[in-house]
Amino acid sequence: MSIKNAINELERIKLEISRNNAQNRMLRKRLHELETQISDYLRSKSQAGVKYNGRTIVLETKERYNRKPKVDKKNDTLLLLKNLGVENPSDAYDQLQRVQKGDPIEKYKLKIKQIKN
Repeated sequence: MSIKNAINELERIKLEISRNNAQNRMLRKRLHELETQISDYLRSKSQAGVKYNGRTIVLETKERYNRKPKVDKKNDTLLLLKNLGVENPSDAYDQLQRVQKGDPIEKYKLKIKQIKN
C-alpha cells in the first residue's frame, strides 16, 4: 500500500467517524428524551413498571453523586490531611497525585494540518 493511499484512507475513516459521532449524539439525545418520557409516565401513574412485548420496564431509584470540580477536590483533600495531623498537607497532596499517576511512556501521534496556500 502506498503512502498516498494510506493517507487517503485515513482521511476517509476520520470523516466516517465524525459522521458516526454526530449520528450517535442525536440518537443518545433521543434516547434520553424517551427514557424521560417513560419515567415521567410511570411516576404520574404511580406505577413501579410496565410489561410490554415480553419486556418488563421498571423505574428504579438510584443514588448518584455529582462530580466535584478539581479545585474543590483538592481543597477538601488538603483539609482532610490537615485534620488528620499531616505536617505539610500540600506536599502530601502533591505526592499523592504523583503516586496515582502511572509511569510515562513514549507514544507517537500523527498530527495532520491543512496547508494554507
